[in-house]
Amino acid sequence: MKLYSIKEAAVELGINKTAVYKWIQNGELQAYNLGRSDSEKNFYKISEQQLQDFLDARMLNIEE
Repeated sequence: MKLYSIKEAAVELGINKTAVYKWIQNGELQAYNLGRSDSEKNFYKISEQQLQDFLDARMLNIEE
């Protein structure tokens, strides 16, 4: 199972890291919170499936 960092997920989605943090904080994007690290607010990892589920949900909203 591939796990993405916040930065990797942002690159994959073509957005900035702040948007990824926002989606995690408001529950739109599921992620594993692995605690704090020195370089990030919280040390999150996002699975490939979580990222796909997020994209699928957003596509459904766009198509409706």
